[in-house]
Amino acid sequence: MRVVVDSNVIIDALLPNEYIEVHKKERAKKSKNFLEAALKGKHEMVIPAIGLIEVCARLSKIMREKFDLNILKFITENAAIIYQDKDFIDNCMSEIAKIDYKGCDAVFSAVASCLSLKLLTSDEELYKYLDKEHKRLGIDVLLLEKMSDPQIEGAEK
Repeated sequence: MRVVVDSNVIIDALLPNEYIEVHKKERAKKSKNFLEAALKGKHEMVIPAIGLIEVCARLSKIMREKFDLNILKFITENAAIIYQDKDFIDNCMSEIAKIDYKGCDAVFSAVASCLSLKLLTSDEELYKYLDKEHKRLGIDVLLLEKMSDPQIEGAEK
């Protein structure tokens, strides 16, 4: 499955277990399983470049001095990174305005819309918004927590 991957999925997957809150352990496990499947070629991850910055900022804030920039090599080596050049921004600007949502979530959603891809997130608030606005926006969104193990592992679409 080719999908735009929201930064929260990546953060949960890359965060060492000692930093994961108890109530988020299952979500983190699903995120790790998704990234492992992507590494095996079962999924193609698409990530806007701003997502790498967001992942770096959040992981370094959580992990402090234990954060190692090399942790992001997995993403840069195994994902299609979408760099927002002037043409891309021009093409997505109207989508971002139409989405009418906050910050980086609007960018991830606009990238999914512009590339006609699904957006994978574990952000329930974003999921509910895009699901409710599907008819108007046409963005297909997947909530990681609602996906079956075979979907996450790439055995089922």
